[in-house]
Amino acid sequence: MLGFVGNRVILKYLDSINLDYKSRRIKTMLEQNINKNTVPVISRKDREYTVEINQIPIHWDLNKGVMTFYGIDSALFWIDPSISNMLVPIVEELGKDLFRLLVAHSSSIGTEEDYHAMISSLSNNFEEGFLAWGQGVSSAGWGCFELEDYKPSEKIAIVINKNSWEISVQRNISPEKRWGAPFLQGKLIGIFSHAFGIPCWANDICHFDSENPYTKKLYKN
Repeated sequence: MLGFVGNRVILKYLDSINLDYKSRRIKTMLEQNINKNTVPVISRKDREYTVEINQIPIHWDLNKGVMTFYGIDSALFWIDPSISNMLVPIVEELGKDLFRLLVAHSSSIGTEEDYHAMISSLSNNFEEGFLAWGQGVSSAGWGCFELEDYKPSEKIAIVINKNSWEISVQRNISPEKRWGAPFLQGKLIGIFSHAFGIPCWANDICHFDSENPYTKKLYKN
């Protein structure tokens, strides 16, 4: 593992030689992380790289052409057009209502593990744990999370999610064809159902403004 000082030593060496493309990319990554006061972890194996952002390890194995996010196999897609072109025909075929219901249900599966991580490894209380979880998934382009209101005794919560991929993927779609944010809706329905101890539902209000896109979700039993 390379420390903060070690990164500066490597940068000094890279500045002294003619760099190939790969070395220039490594130099850029080191500079960015030093400027942000974060420390990338670069493995000793050739063509394998790991960085940690918001306590989330992201690993690339270029020999195999794979990457993992938090130890889980992952892949990167352009939001527009790749994901947009994949989802639009499915929405048109199923209809918005059925599409939203299916996506919300499927994304709620597995949220018990997310909830327990929030109140154990991420924090000792749900509010702080939820925001820590939000910081982690923001590293994957899920946007920034705010817990505007949380009243467990009344089983009410308001979550604001800014710059979510789910909103960005619909930015260039005509308004009448947009379907909202059912993936995040279902994920958070599952999480807050565990937090409240009873099943709950959420209504989402989506704003597609290019400068400040966000989704506001109200959760209640």
